[in-house]
Amino acid sequence: MNKRHPTTLSQGLAALFEQTAQRVRDGVRSPATLDMQRAHGRWLCAELGARRQLRTLTEPLLEALAAPRVPPRRFGPSTLRKRLTTLSGVLKVAHRRRWIPRVPAFPEVLAPWRPRQKYLRSYADAVRLFESLPPHRALWFWVCLWTGQHASDVERMRWSEVDLTGVSHRS
Repeated sequence: MNKRHPTTLSQGLAALFEQTAQRVRDGVRSPATLDMQRAHGRWLCAELGARRQLRTLTEPLLEALAAPRVPPRRFGPSTLRKRLTTLSGVLKVAHRRRWIPRVPAFPEVLAPWRPRQKYLRSYADAVRLFESLPPHRALWFWVCLWTGQHASDVERMRWSEVDLTGVSHRS
C-alpha cells in the first residue's frame, strides 16, 4: 500500500481499463465490455470524484451510493448493479496490486426481473411460430428453443454439432 501517494478512483479505473483492454486483445472479452466500463467509470467519477482515494470507499459509502434516489431516478437497479460491478472490479485490481488492504463488502442491489413482452406462453405458440418460418429458420428456432442458447451461439454452431434424430419437421 502506498500511503505517501494514495491511489485515486481515476487511477484505479485506468488500471481496470488496462486489464480489460488486454482481455479484449486476448479475445476473452468484448470491446463493448470496455466501452461499458468506461461509461460506468465516467458516472463513478462524477458521483464519487475522480480524485477520491480508493481506501475511502467503505461499506457505508457504498451503501449510500446504492441507496434509492428519489425523485426521479434516472436509471434502474440493473444499471446501478452494473456500475457497482465496475467499481468492484477497480477495487479488486487495486487489492491485487496492494494499493488497498481489502475489498469492502458491496451492498446487494435488488433488480426485479421483468420479462420481455414477446415470449412464448405455450408449446402451441412455439408450434405456430415454427410453422410461420421458412424451413431453414424453423430448424434454427427449434435449436434455440430446446438448447436454451443465445441466438448468437446458435448462429455460430455447425450443423455437424446438431443431432436432429427423432425431431419431426416439415419437408
